Amino acid sequence: MYRAKSKLIKSISGLVNTLEPVASNKNKIIVLTEETVFEELTYKSNPPRLENVSNINLSDLGLNGSLHPIDWEAIEQLFTSKIGMSARLSISIDYEEKEEELSNDGIESVRITKDCGKYFFGYTANGSRLCLDKKYSMEVFGNMFKVMELPIVLTKEGEEYSLTHADDYDFEASHTRPLISPASFDCELVDIDNSGLIKKLKYFVQQFVSTKITGVTWSISPSVRYDISSHETNKQVSIYNMAVDANLPTLQYDMCPGFRPENLQGLETIRILCVENNNVTIKYGGVVFEEDVRVMVSVHISSVGYYLQAGAKNKLAIDKLSSLLNIDFVDN
Repeated sequence: MYRAKSKLIKSISGLVNTLEPVASNKNKIIVLTEETVFEELTYKSNPPRLENVSNINLSDLGLNGSLHPIDWEAIEQLFTSKIGMSARLSISIDYEEKEEELSNDGIESVRITKDCGKYFFGYTANGSRLCLDKKYSMEVFGNMFKVMELPIVLTKEGEEYSLTHADDYDFEASHTRPLISPASFDCELVDIDNSGLIKKLKYFVQQFVSTKITGVTWSISPSVRYDISSHETNKQVSIYNMAVDANLPTLQYDMCPGFRPENLQGLETIRILCVENNNVTIKYGGVVFEEDVRVMVSVHISSVGYYLQAGAKNKLAIDKLSSLLNIDFVDN
């Protein structure tokens, strides 16, 4: 496989003009990616705002932040912000349970969530004994619900059991029959406020969390539970910009945007996100010159502009692409 890249193309107009000979030639096969692309991006400072978003479909623009070790002042700052009234704000603590010798090296995760003004307490077991031992998980869950005064009913039916909300409020649980990995739930709490929810998280940490905490993160995204427009681009951008403007406490921002360009102009939105050495590569399409002379073209996006990347079985295909586009490709 031969791989090569072009020189830097500094502007989106330059990229459009460069690819025009291919895009306008109906005898060539060229397909802008129709699949949603996901890329991991990280920032030490506030990510850039997004303005005038067009020519792109954004299906996921959630923002995450790291708070490890636990920073209760930062958690209080997060929950007193207005974000949880119109979006989903969640704090998650990953840890090893106190019965470490029984945990099978698995990680537990406890979380509190404010979703469009509603409050939730949640839990997930990832590969620990809770996922593997039904009897043990029933004992742990039963004790947890009692100690934490959670309105959750654990019902045993023979060798199987299920979880439900005692007061018929919102409740989600992964309780396949029998309950196996992952064991998780999110339970709505009523007659509680920001302070009460944070106190409940503190109490859980005191009662159930070992000293080995592996991660503390917050996440912000549109509500998938209460907002039917949560996957619309405008909604994603609005929540994202609100989080950026809030200048929230974090050691590092993380995000994994999901996007599908409607045309090349949409790539400029992604380039705006490519600061602090972040970059994104998307598949542009395949160009066929002859039956055995074809090349796959991708666009590499960075803060300084764009590169075209080409891959083919033989160098002839890349030479033909270079001639068609009137640009040079360098082997890489």
